[in-house]
Amino acid sequence: MRFTSPSRRAAGLLAVTTIGLSTAVLSVTGIASAQDFQPNGTDSYTVTSDGAADSDNDFDVYDASSLTIPTGYCSVDWYVSGARGGASSSDAFGSGGIGIDATTAVTAGEKYLFSVGENGGNATPDDVEAATNGAVGTAGTPNGQAGSGDDDGGYGGGGGGSTTVSLATDPESDPVVVFEAPGGTGGEVSDTSTVGGAGGGEVKYPASATEVDQSESWGAEIVASVNPCDVPDSDDTSDDSGDISDTPTDNTQVDDTPMVEVPGPVTASVKAGVQSVTFSWTAPADTEGLTSYTMEAYLQVSDDVDPATIPVDTKSVLSCDAPVTATTCTVAAAPGFTYGGHVEALYGDYAYGDTPAGSTGVVSAPAKPSASVPTAQGTLTSDDADGKVVAGEKITISGKDFLPGSTVDLIVYSSPVELGTATVLDDGTFSAIVVLPKGLENGTHHLVATGVDVNGNVRNLVVEVTVSGGTAVLAYTGFSALPYAGAGAVALLAGAGLLVAGRRRSAQH
Repeated sequence: MRFTSPSRRAAGLLAVTTIGLSTAVLSVTGIASAQDFQPNGTDSYTVTSDGAADSDNDFDVYDASSLTIPTGYCSVDWYVSGARGGASSSDAFGSGGIGIDATTAVTAGEKYLFSVGENGGNATPDDVEAATNGAVGTAGTPNGQAGSGDDDGGYGGGGGGSTTVSLATDPESDPVVVFEAPGGTGGEVSDTSTVGGAGGGEVKYPASATEVDQSESWGAEIVASVNPCDVPDSDDTSDDSGDISDTPTDNTQVDDTPMVEVPGPVTASVKAGVQSVTFSWTAPADTEGLTSYTMEAYLQVSDDVDPATIPVDTKSVLSCDAPVTATTCTVAAAPGFTYGGHVEALYGDYAYGDTPAGSTGVVSAPAKPSASVPTAQGTLTSDDADGKVVAGEKITISGKDFLPGSTVDLIVYSSPVELGTATVLDDGTFSAIVVLPKGLENGTHHLVATGVDVNGNVRNLVVEVTVSGGTAVLAYTGFSALPYAGAGAVALLAGAGLLVAGRRRSAQH
C-alpha cells in the first residue's frame, strides 16, 4: 500500500499510551496531525516519523519512534526505506536507499521500535581561489561509510544510514529485526577513482515483501498503516488452507493472529467526574463466548496547548478492566482535562468487539474545604499506639475504599487548615504521616480525609481528636507514602480515635 510520494514517507508511532479524540493527539513522541483521530478498532490509521504537519503530510500520527499495536488491530501495511547517499564534490547525487513494501500480521500489545537512518554527507569541492582543500562526504548513521577521494580526483559523498523496524520481545532480550532497509551509496566523481561511501545495513524483510524504486527519495522513512481485525488486507497472501503466509527471509517467526469479527457493546459512553472518569456500556446482543470487558480513554488537548505545560505525571491513557457482569468502570483522571475513549468486549485471547464511547467533559478538581466538618462515610484510623496526640507531634493516619490512583486531601478542623495530600494505592488505601499545627487550640478538633470512592463519589473519612500542647504558629507539613496499616492497625478508642488525655477537655471548636 502506497501512502504518499517516496520523498514524504516517514516512520510512525501509535502506542496504547497514544492520546486523542476530536483534538490533537498528544503522545510521548509527538503531536498527531489529525484533528479527529482516535484508534477505534474499526478504522485503519497511519503513523509516520515525519516531524511536522504540512500540505504533504496527512497522517494520523507523526514525529514518532515506535508503534504499539492497540487492541482490535491485526495487520500493518509497512513502507520502510534507507537514507540517501550524499553528493560528490562534482555535484553528482548519491543513490536512494532501498525501499520495502510489506504487510504483516500483528498482535495487540506488540511494540515495534523504529531506527531511521540519516542521509550521507555531501562532499565539499576544492576551493581553488581560497587555496583550501575539499573533503569527502561524512557517513550517514547508522552504518554508512564515508566517501573517498583527494584534491586531484575530487571527493565522494557519504553513504546513507540504514533504517530498521524491530519487534521488542521482552526486557531481557534484544529486539528482533523485522525490516532492514540499507542506505544508498554516495555520489562519485566521473572518470576518476573517487567513489562514494557504501550505504549502511543489509537487506532484510519478510518473504511477502517487495522492493520499491527509491530513485526519487530524499530521505529515510517508515510509514505504517494499521488495519483492524475485520478488514482483509489486499497484500496478504494465503495458501489453500486460508492461512496467512508471511514468513521472513531469515525465518523469524511472525504471529498470524486469526481475524475474527465479534460484536462490541451495544452502547458505550464515558463521563467525567471529580478527578475520575466513568465508562458505562450495555452488553452485546449476543454474549456467547464473552469473557470480559476492557476499555481505554485518551487525554485530549487542543492545538493551542503547549505539551510542555502539561504536568509530567498526567496520565495520557486511562484503562479499566471489568467482568462480564459489569456495566460500569471508574478510573482516576487528571482534573482540568477531557478524555475520549472506547469499550471492548473480549472473547477469549484474540477476538475484540469495540464500541466508541465518545468524549468526556472536563474532569473536576476536588472541591475546596467546606467551612464545617463534612458528613463522614467512615472513620479515619491511626497507628498512634498510646492514643495521645500533641500539637506538633507526628502521627500516621490511614484510610481505605478510595479510588486507586486518586488524591486524598487531608484537612484539620475547627477552622479548616489544609495539611497536604496523599495518593491512593492500587488496593484503594492510603497512609500518610502528618504533624498537627502547633497553633491549634487545646481541645476537640477533627481530622478529615476527603477524596473519591471507587465509583467516583465524594468520600470523607473523619476522626475526632483531642489536642493538647498547642502553643506555636500554624505549621504546614507534607506527606510521605506508607503501606496501609491493614487489619493490624490500632483501633481508635470508643470510635473517637486519636483521643488524647488532658487535664480537662475544652469545649468543641
